[in-house]
Amino acid sequence: MNLSYMRVLLSLLLTFILIACGKPIEPDRDLAYYKQLGDEYYASKDYDVALEAYQNALARAENPILASEVQLAIANTYFADKDYILAIGVYETYVELYPTSPKLTEAYLNLGLAHNKIKESPSRDLVDAESALIYFEKVKRLNPSLYQTNNLSDISRELTNDLALKNYKIARYYTRILKYPQAILRYKYLLTNYSNTEIAPLSFYRLIVLLLKADSYTEAEGYIRNMSLLYKDTKDYQKAVKKYDKYIVKKEKKELKEFEKIAEIKDVEAVEIIEETKTVEEIDKVDVVEEVKEIDETKKLENLENKGEN
Repeated sequence: MNLSYMRVLLSLLLTFILIACGKPIEPDRDLAYYKQLGDEYYASKDYDVALEAYQNALARAENPILASEVQLAIANTYFADKDYILAIGVYETYVELYPTSPKLTEAYLNLGLAHNKIKESPSRDLVDAESALIYFEKVKRLNPSLYQTNNLSDISRELTNDLALKNYKIARYYTRILKYPQAILRYKYLLTNYSNTEIAPLSFYRLIVLLLKADSYTEAEGYIRNMSLLYKDTKDYQKAVKKYDKYIVKKEKKELKEFEKIAEIKDVEAVEIIEETKTVEEIDKVDVVEEVKEIDETKKLENLENKGEN
């Protein structure tokens, strides 16, 4: 089942539970009354009572516009009460159900801030940090002034550096347990998504080292070229170039030794062929001499026979 769809269902289920657990709905009160009551309790930071009032208002919403206003108020109340996980569920339902709402940017802003607040949990850090960045980018696209007012540029930069560092630590862990292919993939992911972060130069260097270890020197050369465009003045770039040059020198020496070994083998084979040729020639010479002797002997016998007949 789609994750977003599950969140919608969970959010709606939560709404029904809260309504069921709230005070009995007074039939002579309308939506406006409960909405105003919720706003008053919200302003006084009595969030539990505010939620109860908003839930009663939501039950009386007769059209999507009214429902969207109340649902956003519920999400904002969870957010103000620092119940960020529930706030995220309601906000995500809101942005899915009301994509043309004039308050969509507000929902995106609080979604990003809520994910940013709960990212410190070890089981959620990467997912929530990435989600926060996605929502902040939406705010930036829809309302640049709101993006600037809320310092989202600085928050996004910090989130990006945090994500890059976490991915770097994962790559280093894979390297320590000798799972080099996994480490290479993690470094590549880091540099694809976070190449402008503080940890990027070192990540480039570590990736190049692993690629050379795997004899993927042409790929390593490509990353060195990319690194030269971004971090040519860094120590990590200089180290990477030296590592690559050292690898190439070692590789060329190894290839030269192999070539010399092959050449020696060929020289030995050539000598053997020459010796064999000489041996064959000598055998042929012996055969020729013997043939000459046989001819001479034959001639002698013929001469003797001729003399006897005379």
